[in-house]
Amino acid sequence: MRKTILAGLALTTVMGLPTVASAQLCAPMIIARAAVTGAYEHRELTSKEAMSCGLLIDEEATKAAAKKNKRMSKKKG
Repeated sequence: MRKTILAGLALTTVMGLPTVASAQLCAPMIIARAAVTGAYEHRELTSKEAMSCGLLIDEEATKAAAKKNKRMSKKKG
């Protein structure tokens, strides 16, 4: 729920800004989203997530990363 609210707020902010300002915000948003995704989900952004300025959350990639992390933890244990 928190992700949805934050994504909606960010999307509203970007949509309300002029094109130049939203283009200037896109790169930092992608970098921030990549950092969060790498830290919490241990994966890279998908092309869809990057093209949406980091606002789109790719559920399939998130589920695949969770399965991979679960397999890796079983092998270690």
